[in-house]
Amino acid sequence: VYLITSLSDTQSLTTLQALACELPAIGAAAGGLPEYIHHNQTGFIVPPTARSTFAEKVLFLLTHAQTRQQFGKAGRASILPFSPAAITGRVEQVYTKVRYDYQSRHSRL
Repeated sequence: VYLITSLSDTQSLTTLQALACELPAIGAAAGGLPEYIHHNQTGFIVPPTARSTFAEKVLFLLTHAQTRQQFGKAGRASILPFSPAAITGRVEQVYTKVRYDYQSRHSRL
């Protein structure tokens, strides 16, 4: 189980790493965390000041192996768009489009 209570993380690399390792995540409903942790799918999003709710969610995941495994697998699948291969593919697409557009405009001159 991965727990993050930060109120200021805009892009939490440690959260992405935890999800990649198939750890269900529990995070504060703040910053960029709700973009990565999908409530009731890859973990839980909790109000930032709800300490008892954080503890309840940790205990729930520690005592419910099937849910923990389901969230873990879903978490790994959810971060695939952030993998180096996926990012490289998107950069190559942008580069190819820009090169094509540039060549198209300059071949008319």
